[in-house]
Amino acid sequence: MILDVRQVTSAGSNQFEVFGNGTLFFKGNATWFPMGVDKNNKVILTDPNGNIVFQTKYSMIDNLAESSVPFKYLIDGEQKFSQYQVVDASGNEVGAFYDVKKSFLDSRLCISFGDRIIYGYDRELGYREVVSLYENDVQIGQITRSQKVVDNLDRYIVHILPQYDALLPLFAMFTIFYDYSYHNNSGQFVKGTYISKTYTYDYNSKKYNKNFIRNNFGEQEHERLEAFINRKVEMKVGNLTMKQFWIIFGVCWGVAIVVAIMVLMFVAVLSGGFGF
Repeated sequence: MILDVRQVTSAGSNQFEVFGNGTLFFKGNATWFPMGVDKNNKVILTDPNGNIVFQTKYSMIDNLAESSVPFKYLIDGEQKFSQYQVVDASGNEVGAFYDVKKSFLDSRLCISFGDRIIYGYDRELGYREVVSLYENDVQIGQITRSQKVVDNLDRYIVHILPQYDALLPLFAMFTIFYDYSYHNNSGQFVKGTYISKTYTYDYNSKKYNKNFIRNNFGEQEHERLEAFINRKVEMKVGNLTMKQFWIIFGVCWGVAIVVAIMVLMFVAVLSGGFGF
């Protein structure tokens, strides 16, 4: 299955819509104001009618237990950070999202449910940002974000192998949680276009498979994703295109120069008239 996760609001609230095959599957929202205390932050996934499917709950006890021992991963082989429980509409815990550090150079994103764990390995490659999803060292999906963003509205294309379709709500929820964790833009009313072209490398960089989409979803889907990443995005300043901005900028400067010349001429005339 392929999910299209689109942020539709970024000022005052973070709202998302999740589509599959052109159909609205879910809606989501995440905390927008910088609360300062993680327990007050929340991500919620609903059906199209607004009924809660999942929501996060900050795991205060678990986080304190993990953070109380600095460099715990050197002793136990791993250390968890930023743990959030995932609960259903009835408040039952169905899983958890967290970061885990296995060693000094080995950090991973985690989706746990039951006795299973799916690891996410994030990497930036030019205009794309990817999270490669693995279970038992086998890649089962990929989350792709374009680093060409207009008005702080992020968009993700999520590819999941068919045998994992039953977990689509969890993957949709995780994608919104990922955006909340790394691209929240808390408290910003910024309008305009942001384009980033960056590259990251770490211990798990090899987990990214550039042929995963082509091999599992076909050449046409691979080309569609490439077009999404490399699409042209017109730079904007506020609500103005760059062309409009420079036209207005030029006109303003022109007016300013004309006014300055007129003032100088007026001063010169006055100076001459009074014999200076």
